[in-house]
Amino acid sequence: MHCSFCGKGFLPTRPWSKYCSNECRITANNRSEKHRAAARIYNPSVGRANKKRYRDKVKLEVLAHYGGTPPRCQCPGNCDASDIEFLTIDHLEGHGRAHRNAIGHQGTEFYVWLRHGGYPSGYRVLCMNCNLAFGNHGYCPHEKHKIAQFQVEPGSLAS
Repeated sequence: MHCSFCGKGFLPTRPWSKYCSNECRITANNRSEKHRAAARIYNPSVGRANKKRYRDKVKLEVLAHYGGTPPRCQCPGNCDASDIEFLTIDHLEGHGRAHRNAIGHQGTEFYVWLRHGGYPSGYRVLCMNCNLAFGNHGYCPHEKHKIAQFQVEPGSLAS
């Protein structure tokens, strides 16, 4: 067998060995990394596409854990949002911004933090509208409409 880096013949110690020595393996890996880095510089769209795929994958994993498969908004007012682009993680106890600032993670980093932390309790999946309403008003408009449909104004039923 011949070394994949220097071309010298060698007897492999393992069936999957590609290099004749540790030096050849390290040098080849360093060159490969330099090549990948150069490719990212000359073709940044490839790097962006890979990062987006990774962000989407991590977000989907976290949303599926907290919101079921497929993930859905868990608003008590029965919001039906299921588009991944609209879904986000809600802190059940509130104070989400303060918590994210305290741990130093925003966006995808926060999803990775949840995944590496073993999916701690205290979170749920909400759509952005419900999450914003809970944060600003303390309730979701879907709940308000649900309650309002059963309330009747006095005299409104008289003909």
